[in-house]
Amino acid sequence: TDGLRLRAASYEVTGAAWSGDEVVATYVASLDLGTAGVWQYEGSLTVAEDAGGWQVPWTPAIIHPSLEDGDTLFLERAWPERAAILGARGITLVTERAVKTIGVVPEWIEDQDALLDALEEDAGIPRSTVLRELRKPGVQPDWYLPVGWMPLVDFLPVQSQLEAVPGLDLRDSTARLAPSGPFADHVLGTTGEITAQLLEEMGDPYRPGDIVGMTGLERELERSLAGLPSFEVQRINQFGRVVEVLHTVEGAPAIPVRTTLQVDTQVAAEAALADVDLPAALVAVDVATGEIRAIASRPLDGFNRAALGLYPPGSTSKVITAYGLLLEGYSPDTEVPCPGAVTVGGREFTNAGDRDRGEITLGRALAVSCNTTFAALAAEVLGADLLTLAAADFGYGTGYDLEIDAAVPRYPDPPEDADVAAAGIGQGGVQVTPIHQATIAAAAASGTWRTPKLLESAATIPGIPHDPSATGYLSEMMRMVVTEGTGTAADLAGEVVIGKTGSAEWSE
Repeated sequence: TDGLRLRAASYEVTGAAWSGDEVVATYVASLDLGTAGVWQYEGSLTVAEDAGGWQVPWTPAIIHPSLEDGDTLFLERAWPERAAILGARGITLVTERAVKTIGVVPEWIEDQDALLDALEEDAGIPRSTVLRELRKPGVQPDWYLPVGWMPLVDFLPVQSQLEAVPGLDLRDSTARLAPSGPFADHVLGTTGEITAQLLEEMGDPYRPGDIVGMTGLERELERSLAGLPSFEVQRINQFGRVVEVLHTVEGAPAIPVRTTLQVDTQVAAEAALADVDLPAALVAVDVATGEIRAIASRPLDGFNRAALGLYPPGSTSKVITAYGLLLEGYSPDTEVPCPGAVTVGGREFTNAGDRDRGEITLGRALAVSCNTTFAALAAEVLGADLLTLAAADFGYGTGYDLEIDAAVPRYPDPPEDADVAAAGIGQGGVQVTPIHQATIAAAAASGTWRTPKLLESAATIPGIPHDPSATGYLSEMMRMVVTEGTGTAADLAGEVVIGKTGSAEWSE
């Protein structure tokens, strides 16, 4: 029962016949082995009469006709190799890769400080980690104490330095890794030994010690990436050897998951954030398809802010307000006021430094990010209805699914004029994720808002087309942001970059 992890058993007697002065009964056994299914087999048992009445003389063959004295039954389980996570064009992103496991043997150490310095400098392993292993109770001088590991591509440049340090034992191994690190870590996720909580959630066929997805796509798509194990019912003799396989169950193969991430774009995204100390997120979206080509969040030991971070979009939301005004007949050359301060619905809105620019064009107002212009026009020209309709054209309220945990962008219907003005400059109740923010930029570039996609298998949802004339004007105005406005740092030689900068009042 224990070896089979038996859930239930039932037996149906199929016949009985005299054999001399005994009766031999036949039966069909049905053993419920959980995920391994129901194992059915035929068996028999003998019934003999003695002074005490009719009895079944014991023999292990009663349980199964193959069993002999000392035998037991065991349900062996074998998982398929975990499938890879792929990127665009089927390029492998996450799979088993060569690593070098770094260990310390206490009796080999000649200079502990030199060893600690080398591990910290060349392998990135903190001194505290090594000392904790060395100082554990009961550590023996000849023990191998693993303290860390390095991907082989990172190890090779420092191999000679580490091999020259007495006390280190460097061993070949493998680990499930992306092509370089960091590489979309929050999205691709991690694997690890199953926890008690996950074991309770996931149930059969998982067991303690199994490696499962812990975060990100590894967790969300565990069933596809892991497949299902195959099973064997084995007859084990008294010496622990398998002497016969009595029943087999084929598992299900692990199926690779194809994401839309592009290796070169993702590497560039990670490089762009490499020296950024403050919390940050970067998302790159394919304008023509909505497919996410790169996604990165910082800090690495924080949460996936690209998908889960909800923030007021601030002045970047003026793109939506401008689009609404263009639909109402405005153009980039329409003259609009840009005073230093304006009061709407009893609330005062000001420009940075209270700067008064007088009468300027709408295109210029977007380029220099004039708060007073867009707050006033949002309330006076668009109102709550037209402003929220413009936001809907940029995907607010669509409720898409990304296969990873993601927050839902919010553009609530502003109840008062002051709220409309605040929403017009990306404040008030408006909140956006970095992923959604990227789709807004993509829509401004293409003229159609498209649902973001992270998996190639995700259904293609019809986009939301924009008015062509408004789209052309909007691109013209966003180009001015980069050539003469607040975004000139993005004016790259040889590239036509359009965009919109923004900052928002949020927390500190």
